[in-house]
Amino acid sequence: MLRDSPAYTAASFQSIEMTHTADEVFSPPMAANVRAEAKACKDPASYRFFQAHPLATAEGNHAQLYLRLAATDSICPLGELGAPITYVWRPDRVERHMRYEQLDFTSVMRIAARSDALLIDLRLRNTSPSQAVSPDLFLRLLSGVEKLQDTSVWNTVASPVAATRYDESRHAFVFRGAGAVAVQGVDLPPRDPRSSIALAEWVSDADMRGIVSNRVKSPSVYAGFGLNARIPPGDTWRLRFVHVIGEDEQRALAEFDTLMRAFDEETARADGEWEQEIAAAFTPGNGRFSGCLPTLRNVPEPIERAYLAGASNLLFMKRRPPGGILPTAYKSISPRSGPTCWLWDVEQAAPALALLDPRFLKDVSGAWMRADIHRGWAINYLTGAMLGTTYSVNDYALFMTAFEYLRFTRDWAWLDSQEGPAAVAEHLRRCATNWRDRPRDGFLADYGASRNLLECVPTYEHAVASLNAANSWMARQLVDILDGRLAPAEREALGRDAACIASDVLGRLSREDGTFSCRYPDGRLQPVAHCYDFAVVSAALDDCLPPMTRKRMVEFFLARLMTPSWMHALAEDDPAAALNFRTDHSAAGAYTSWPAQCIRALGRAGRHEEIVHWLGVGNPSGGIAGVARQGPFGQGTFHGGPGSLQEGGAARKAPDDAPHYEEWIDAAGGAFVWAILEAVFGLGVPLRGPVSVGRAAWDLVPSARIENLVVAGRTYRVAAGRLEEHS
Repeated sequence: MLRDSPAYTAASFQSIEMTHTADEVFSPPMAANVRAEAKACKDPASYRFFQAHPLATAEGNHAQLYLRLAATDSICPLGELGAPITYVWRPDRVERHMRYEQLDFTSVMRIAARSDALLIDLRLRNTSPSQAVSPDLFLRLLSGVEKLQDTSVWNTVASPVAATRYDESRHAFVFRGAGAVAVQGVDLPPRDPRSSIALAEWVSDADMRGIVSNRVKSPSVYAGFGLNARIPPGDTWRLRFVHVIGEDEQRALAEFDTLMRAFDEETARADGEWEQEIAAAFTPGNGRFSGCLPTLRNVPEPIERAYLAGASNLLFMKRRPPGGILPTAYKSISPRSGPTCWLWDVEQAAPALALLDPRFLKDVSGAWMRADIHRGWAINYLTGAMLGTTYSVNDYALFMTAFEYLRFTRDWAWLDSQEGPAAVAEHLRRCATNWRDRPRDGFLADYGASRNLLECVPTYEHAVASLNAANSWMARQLVDILDGRLAPAEREALGRDAACIASDVLGRLSREDGTFSCRYPDGRLQPVAHCYDFAVVSAALDDCLPPMTRKRMVEFFLARLMTPSWMHALAEDDPAAALNFRTDHSAAGAYTSWPAQCIRALGRAGRHEEIVHWLGVGNPSGGIAGVARQGPFGQGTFHGGPGSLQEGGAARKAPDDAPHYEEWIDAAGGAFVWAILEAVFGLGVPLRGPVSVGRAAWDLVPSARIENLVVAGRTYRVAAGRLEEHS
């Protein structure tokens, strides 16, 4: 079916219904906006990781509802009743539904538009046509809240203990932690407020109807109260819940009062704010982004769905941090990560970010240049500090991010800007030549141990094909970027380096089965059948890749990595496949952007029919679009082939539970935006020279149109494979 929507709205991004019990392997969706975020739990109402950096809450299920079971006269969390829960994600909300006996539980969770607050609209419907019900409910709260002083990569949760008081007039608990306060409450008068350090005591108060303590204690870890709900036949009971976090108690209380008093108006405002954000993202000259994304019209629905999912990976991760070093940031992963921009993740989505918000690429590249990228893998966008240990990809990632900014903006004056100890041009020169200072075997640089590369592929280390091919590419591109700035001897040296590196990669590491070997310091060659070599070598050595080598690489990918709806990052028959089961880089599945980079590699090989089918057109599994129908692309997704967990027939997003440890969303999934524009529609944006359109897959999508493509301040439209510039 062809899609020719007049405009994108929040409904354009809506997920399919995903129904699971609490014991299934599943990652519930998130709610977020530019201020804050929270992740739904396997429960009809509760949530985790509510944070508005540097403010954070305690780890665990917040706002967890319990139901008294008459048969045992004990209380049980709703999520543990065994009933399936249905989840639906939209950019502006998370909807959940569960039915237990004759009760229908429905909740809608949002982040408030103008304050650091979470809103839940909970409704219980009595499905009985003749019998009233009076469920005995208990709402359990977590007290912990804190202004984090150490906003490191993984420090995203507050101390679990906080000073506690109950505000009877507001039906709310007020919690005070280190430098922060939280107000959590409901709109209906509750009963028996209680708090305690131990969960067992809080639960026993409810089970024994308050005879243990039934009082508010401070400090506490757990707090909450009972709720009376008498529901006539066929009627609905409604509860409004508000959770505000802030630094000042009086301001937090005032925000709570405003949100509770005008709850319906505030939920409508949150929805409206997202509609404006989405409209702006696809409109040239908007006031919310420094660029915009092109609009696809009259394209097959699976292609549009995958494109919009990639866009949502960026829109959903946009943050406007108060007092941060970046006026706008795109957080790399959520929910467990702190306020971070990882070099590798940003690089993966850099072409799309260069279209949507090129100012961010310029700002974050400058921030990385002012820091030491060899002492971490990410930058804290609040403080500018480097975080974590180093990734060997960092030189390439910084160079590539800057390259994408330059090719989409042609902002050559930026090269003379001073960033820390050197001008931008000099930083790029260092990135392109730092390989010379590494241990080397000929022109092959050693990139160290696996923990600095793909982490969970222990054999992928030392002289790897991907980053060495990237060195060849950077040398050639540096000549073009610094055109007129290089002495003849340096230009010659860079050209010689590029040729010699490419020769060593193809002559010493390439294998006849289309894979590559890693060269170890003792001279051993270790074959590794990983997609990263396929994607990066294809891109970096595109101009010098022998046709037979490319053919074998593509055959390897199609036969051993691709599945109907996703892929294996590592071939299942690689010996290292048995050594790790993390979903993003192993045989168990693949990282968020690996399919996008492989789509680009297939496009360079002219395999457009395979691309369109893999995206989902005429694909019974739903293809990659089937993954996209689950919401934004996650950090890792199960492979989707035989034996894989699936959702709606396609590969399922992996959870953050062991052994997967995958974040619900990763900004690198924005890579699908440019992968589709380039590989399906043939768009070409060189570093210098005019924008172009190749034949690509236009024969398969002849009536498609692309509007609002903006490059270097010029706006283009593409129809039937022809490029037109708009004034």
